[in-house]
Amino acid sequence: MYQIPNNLISQLLQKIDLLYQRYSIPRVIVFAMDNLAVCIAFLFSYLLRFNFRFSDFHFNHAVHHALLVLAIYALSSLLFQSYAGLLRYTTVEDILKVFLSTSYSFLLLLLISLINRWIYWQENLVIPVSILIIHYVLINVVLVFVRINIKAIYSLVTSSMSEKKRVIIYGAGEMGSVVKRVIQSDAKSVFQIVVFLDENSNLQGKKLDGIPIC
Repeated sequence: MYQIPNNLISQLLQKIDLLYQRYSIPRVIVFAMDNLAVCIAFLFSYLLRFNFRFSDFHFNHAVHHALLVLAIYALSSLLFQSYAGLLRYTTVEDILKVFLSTSYSFLLLLLISLINRWIYWQENLVIPVSILIIHYVLINVVLVFVRINIKAIYSLVTSSMSEKKRVIIYGAGEMGSVVKRVIQSDAKSVFQIVVFLDENSNLQGKKLDGIPIC
């Protein structure tokens, strides 16, 4: 079986790291990509709701609904700035902004749909609740998945490019856990935790998140 040479892998990682360092996706591009994903996910949700039978719904209604959904999600994205963070440095706060944006959009669309269904005002504004729910779940999965994977690839590349310094943490208690989380949550950290040292004999021989305690 043919194996890829290590130097070729190293060169590839260097090129990817160089691209990450030199370029970042402009916010306007992230905003456009997010809203394109919103539109595609909604149309897919529409098809999924009707079991991919085009004869079961009016295409014009689907287009009108998609435009309404796109407008609401775009405004919500601008309101919560869910597109503003650097994708390669995605944080819990960035993920939270995505959830806030999509949840706000979902609730607003649900309210618009229910009110119009109640007063019989505009049929084009009545979106089936099942489609809204499917779309809400789908778009959250897509947006979060993309952000986490871009960060994971960046972390993998940067960790492969740098030599890790092996460190020992004294104490496996609360403070030791805090230090471990700080080190492991930093994408640029050059430290690798190899072991905990603790005077407590009850902890010795056990592991904390896979790291042995001595």
